Amino acid sequence: MPYCLSYEMSESETYKELGALTKCKERWEDSIPYVASFLTSDSVKIQAKALWMLGEMGLAYPDAIKSICRCSLNCCATVMIE
Repeated sequence: MPYCLSYEMSESETYKELGALTKCKERWEDSIPYVASFLTSDSVKIQAKALWMLGEMGLAYPDAIKSICRCSLNCCATVMIE
């Protein structure tokens, strides 16, 4: 189960949480949708971290990440173009 908190985290807290998740590889497969949700973050730093993590997760779980990333990247591209 991914890290989920009941309040909105600051950029710093979110970055630290993603960093902790980076080290916890046994949780990666279940956390792919959670990490992908940060692709539309208001923070470029968080978007970049999420994109990098999805790349790393995709090396370990290519099938699990394909459909999530296809949708998320389309949404992210739309936001970036606007």
